[in-house]
Amino acid sequence: RAAARGAAGAPPPVTLLDYGAGNVRSIRNAIAALGYEVRDVEGPQDIANAERLVFPGVGAFGAAMDVLAEKGYTDALKEYVASGERPFLGICIGMQVLFEGSEESPGVEGLGVVPGMVTRFDPAATPGAVPHMGWNGIALTERAAGDAVLAPAAARHVYYTHSYHATPTDANAEYIAATTNYGEDFVAAVKHGNVYATQFHPEKSGNVGLALFDNFLGGGEGRQQTALGRAAAQQAAEAAASGAKPPAELAKRVIACLDVRANDAGDMVVRKGD
Repeated sequence: RAAARGAAGAPPPVTLLDYGAGNVRSIRNAIAALGYEVRDVEGPQDIANAERLVFPGVGAFGAAMDVLAEKGYTDALKEYVASGERPFLGICIGMQVLFEGSEESPGVEGLGVVPGMVTRFDPAATPGAVPHMGWNGIALTERAAGDAVLAPAAARHVYYTHSYHATPTDANAEYIAATTNYGEDFVAAVKHGNVYATQFHPEKSGNVGLALFDNFLGGGEGRQQTALGRAAAQQAAEAAASGAKPPAELAKRVIACLDVRANDAGDMVVRKGD
């Protein structure tokens, strides 16, 4: 089951399960920036042999499960995740499929590793529009308070874009690592052994997300964090020590709008800005 190591002294490659819908280019760039080779899943055996598996994705729950079934990945992925032994990082739909199912796709079973159903935000109960899109605060649960992988996200804002969410319950409490509030608390991250999954997008969450990737990829191999990973973790530790917590609401952002036009010479210039 063990995968072949890279060249002497080099970290093992990261296996990427690209099912055809997701911000995969940004994830590839993030992994490469941290010094890792990316290998794509081309068959179930690649999942079985992976030392680190990353499963990103956006889109519909049912479509994701259909692709996994059509390619014969379902059983291999479920076995990999259920053991909790080897590092796994699911992102967005890659987290949702770990649950039993979703009301987005009635009758379609998820991997069933984490108890519970994925449901749609009730627009009448949210403080803003659905989908939930933008930067929001994240709160680690007590069981994940000292987790090295998730440490960069503690007391910080991360980026979301989703209409469906999982709800923390007594049945899945042992899996829930972080929550965020958007009219109600929802699951922001899960953890099961070395298996992690996030509803938010680390690849769109700036230095916080890149540091999370760094910690995840460096776990269990004696590899040192990059300077970025150490800095983000230190920032999170300082924020936690100060008792600072991000507001449980979407962060407000000021966007500078510039009027850029060509002048008479054909050069692009800024005419005015707001």
